[in-house]
Parts: sequence; C-alpha cells; structure tokens
Amino acid sequence: MSPNAKFWTAAIAAGLIGVLVGAGAVWAVNRQSAPRPVAADTLEIDALRATVDQKDQLIASLTEKYNSAIASASVTATTTAEVTTTSGTTKQFTFIKDVTIKGGKTTISADFAQFLTGKAAADSATAHGDESPPPNDYYIANDNKKLRTLPVKSGIKVSLTALDDGTSDPEGYKVSLSKWAGYYAAPTPDTGSITGGPYWITITNSVVTAIEEQYTP
Repeated sequence: MSPNAKFWTAAIAAGLIGVLVGAGAVWAVNRQSAPRPVAADTLEIDALRATVDQKDQLIASLTEKYNSAIASASVTATTTAEVTTTSGTTKQFTFIKDVTIKGGKTTISADFAQFLTGKAAADSATAHGDESPPPNDYYIANDNKKLRTLPVKSGIKVSLTALDDGTSDPEGYKVSLSKWAGYYAAPTPDTGSITGGPYWITITNSVVTAIEEQYTP
C-alpha cells in the first residue's frame, strides 16, 4: 500500500472515532441540562449503541482492508547491480561483466546463466527458437539479465582457456587475480574472449573462492 493510501485509511478511522466521541459528549451534556423520561433515555441509548456498532464495523472493515493490502504487497526485483549473499558452497555458471579492485578488495559483477547439455540443451534451444539439437551439444540460456555484485577471495588464481592473443588453450592455464582484472580494465580485441566468455564461479559463504572459464569450441 502506498503512503497516501495508508494516510487516508488512518485519517478515516480517526475521523470516525472523533465523530463517535463527539456524539457521546453531546449526549452527556444534554443529559445533564434537561432530565427526561426513562423511556426516552433508553431509546436514545439504544440509538447511540446502534451508531457505535456501525462505526466499529466500518473501522474493522477499513483495518481489514489495510492489513490485506500490506500482506499482498509485492516487491519488484532490481535490475541493477546488487550484493548477493549466500550460505554454504555453490557453483554457478555466469558471465562476468566487470571486475573491480578497490582498496585491495576485488569484486565482480556477475550475470547468472544456464549451461545446458544433452536433452536439456536441445529442449531449451527449441524453446528459444534456435537450432536443436544445438551445435557441440551445449546450449547457454540467459533469460535474466540481473547483475549481482560478489566479493572475491584475495589471492586466488583464475583458470582461463582463452589466450590474450585471441587463440585458446582447451587444457587451460592460470593467471593471477590482478592480471585477469587487468583484461577488464584495459580490454583489447584479442582479449575479448576473456572478458566476454562464460565462467563457472564457486561461492562459499557469499564470497567467490574460485573462477574458471568455460571452454566453448
């Protein structure tokens, strides 16, 4: 519920309570200024009770609607970079859009995706209107472009298959975290496969503890 809706709901309830209190006060003054027959008093009391019941029912209805609106409110996921927290250890396929080193700490901006093989790859390729079965028996599905900012453990080595001369080494090799980050800081046409290629990252208690490039022929 929006702040304006909350304000008007509270205002209506307060107004009803004010009317109720005012009515009670007027009745009390009239009672003190002019004694009336018991029968008339009884009728007036019954009328006031009926009015109180109506006001209570209206307030209860407004309160119920307010609580229902709060309970059903939805949260829209952000599409900008956000810090992701996880517990335990997971391995996630991803595209790494950026690498930042600041104050001796490294973070990556990760776009999670799916690396599929076999029947799952063929089914996903068909669903996306692509060649099926897909070439080389793998298919990458990336339907959610949300970026997640993740801290990287200091001192780890990054496993690569793409070389900085534009060729590749299917067997893989390792570079330091700072050298790998340098490819992102100063990209060249030859290092496009390194900065644009897919990776597997291992996340342990919200920290990236391993980064491995996925070889794609």
